[in-house]
Amino acid sequence: MAFLSEPNVSSLVQNLSRVIDENITTQVNPFDFHNRVKQMYSWRRVARDTVTIYNHVLYKQPRLTFLERLNRYVTVGSVAGLVACILAVTLHFYVMLVEWMQPRENIDVVPDIGLCSEKELSRYCENGRHDSVNNDGDDGGAGKKN
Repeated sequence: MAFLSEPNVSSLVQNLSRVIDENITTQVNPFDFHNRVKQMYSWRRVARDTVTIYNHVLYKQPRLTFLERLNRYVTVGSVAGLVACILAVTLHFYVMLVEWMQPRENIDVVPDIGLCSEKELSRYCENGRHDSVNNDGDDGGAGKKN
């Protein structure tokens, strides 16, 4: 089976030793292991968590101005900060040149439909199932077509 470890050396070594010892003495049934993972994993939860993270990134954090970003680049280090600032300024002027050559007004823009809410997400999971998803909205992480 799977053993979870803390992200430090001693915990990793301890659990790796445990896995080696147990794997030598007992054989893991792959079907039992698959069923256990299938019960723990849910595509619905993954979709909900993804929408939550996207909403947090897009709407909760303020967008920095160009000068604020340059100020942050400088704090990276004396050499790396200078290189980052030079690259940022170079890219900024490149974008200005491209916008001068191809103005934004001449580009068709896809309207922003926004991210779906949890209510819309649950409605999609109930009505818009993909062929690979079984009746409970979960394929158990197997990713197989039925």
